[in-house]
Amino acid sequence: MNDRSRSCASFFSAVIFLLIVVSTVCAQEKIRIAYSSTDTINQIWTVAYDAGFFKKHGLDVDLVYIGSTTVGIAAIVAQDVQ
Repeated sequence: MNDRSRSCASFFSAVIFLLIVVSTVCAQEKIRIAYSSTDTINQIWTVAYDAGFFKKHGLDVDLVYIGSTTVGIAAIVAQDVQ
């Protein structure tokens, strides 16, 4: 293998590696945000969702209302929500 073909092979290997890395970094993971109250403090999640703040920053968010705090804690421990 001469120097030119070796450098071409190295270049294309680097390009393929970068494409794989970029595609995995750009993949969106679904985030499930749980809130257990509809008071003013927790309305920040729904206001940000309705205003499109999460999508603007590339986040795929699903809001989950859980009426009971104990059920919400169990869901967090089970890693069903964040």
